[in-house]
Amino acid sequence: MNRILILFLLLAVGAGAQDNTSVVSKYDFIPGEKVIFYDDFSAEAVGDFPALWNTNGSGEIVTMKSFPGRWFQLTKGGYFIPEAKEPFTENFTVEFDFVPMLTASSEYMYGLDFFFISGTLENPNENGAVPGKAGIKLTPGYDEVSWTNYSEKDEGYKDHGGSAYAFKIGENYHIAFWIQKQRIRMYANENKILDLPRGMIAGYAFNIFRIQTSDEATPALANFRIAAGLPDMRNKLLKDGKIITYGITFDVNSDQLKPASYSTVKEIADVLKENPAVRVQIVGHTDSDGEDASNLDLSRRRASSVKNELISKFSIGADRLEIDGKGESAPLAPNDSPVNKAKNRRVELIKLGSIQSSSLMETGTFVDSRDKKVYKTVKIGSQTWMAENLAYMTSTGCWSYGNSLDNLASFGHLYSYETAQKVCPTGWHLPSDSEWSTLIGFLGGETNAGDKLKGTEFGFAALPGGFRSDVGAFSKIGVYGAFWSSTPYDPQKAWYFMTLNDNTKIVRNYSDKRYGVSVRCVKDQVVTK
Repeated sequence: MNRILILFLLLAVGAGAQDNTSVVSKYDFIPGEKVIFYDDFSAEAVGDFPALWNTNGSGEIVTMKSFPGRWFQLTKGGYFIPEAKEPFTENFTVEFDFVPMLTASSEYMYGLDFFFISGTLENPNENGAVPGKAGIKLTPGYDEVSWTNYSEKDEGYKDHGGSAYAFKIGENYHIAFWIQKQRIRMYANENKILDLPRGMIAGYAFNIFRIQTSDEATPALANFRIAAGLPDMRNKLLKDGKIITYGITFDVNSDQLKPASYSTVKEIADVLKENPAVRVQIVGHTDSDGEDASNLDLSRRRASSVKNELISKFSIGADRLEIDGKGESAPLAPNDSPVNKAKNRRVELIKLGSIQSSSLMETGTFVDSRDKKVYKTVKIGSQTWMAENLAYMTSTGCWSYGNSLDNLASFGHLYSYETAQKVCPTGWHLPSDSEWSTLIGFLGGETNAGDKLKGTEFGFAALPGGFRSDVGAFSKIGVYGAFWSSTPYDPQKAWYFMTLNDNTKIVRNYSDKRYGVSVRCVKDQVVTK
């Protein structure tokens, strides 16, 4: 049999410790939309082999002192296959909790393979060592996860590669695989280990997940889930009026969000930022395990946790979010099996009536004590901005367009970056790149925010004041407005944001710090402890 070995380009992620925030912010996994297989191993007794799995090895359901719940420990080498009867579809996810264990003395896991296979459940060893008509094998080793894919049409192995990551014995990991047509991504906790754009060979329907172990490998699994379909949260909320998500998860019997929920919550926040008039009700649901009253209370507290996350991490206004908890009272399926209970444990977001643009903002005035000029102000989301360009005159780095005071009343002064850094009055400051991005996100993103900032709908009135070049040439008044960010690009340049007179977009770009650009000040936020 010919075997073609071609080095595949992949993303390597180290296994070193990282800051929690940076880890979670890079975690982009979102579970499939429809649960087609679920097993938390609660339906059988401790010591039994789970009824929903097939094997030619052996294993048993156990409990562990260090980790709560039921676990399925693989105790003798062979294959272990969850018998999911429904099609995986071309987009699907597989998730489970995983504790590496060995009978031999070693710090890291070995003797274990994960397979995705196009084959038949009735014939697990079809084609022997490379089971099925096609597949991909992923192997956790001492210091990397290696992979190989294969197919009948390629007469065996096709491509291979590896990525640095080590699974330590006795630690608890959340493993997730995300397949989108040919692309496969693998995660451990909040780390992305692999991202292979052509890992799944085209032309095959993958329908089997298989774990293969040697006799020395005795890992344990829990909370195993396969879900099909790719969630389309924008259309679901805006057209259907409701999102049902299984990507927001919590600690057992707790309202504490798991870090892996980050990507799903962020996706929801992005939809809300793109549609600032939309209000939603966040509804928590549980299965029927436990007391009715406790489930009702837990579901409401979980909805509240999601609301707080959207407010604190993504600056979604509290007035746009309502909460409710249904407990076990509104099941999607009978609570008669693990997979049906998993369908009932969910978070829903229901679209409510839109709020008027005028109610998204608060207007006011501010007097600059230095020259007694009165500025209009507007609060948009959580930020308060000057609703006019700054016009305070400084001795250096300050110009009116064309050196004509006739332009000052409408467009304010143009400032060099150095002057802009310190020109805002006390209690206000030059907005950072991040603060501009928060405003733009609230107004629907870069594609549409420019139009909203120029118009009267949100009160910002970004007039096209043009700019002054480093050699003193004035240009583009009435065509675009450019506004400094406090964030430098490099020692000679800094970021600015630009609205175009004939375009709905706002554009982020960088310019020489000697240029004269308009300034909008943003109010300092008081931090309470």
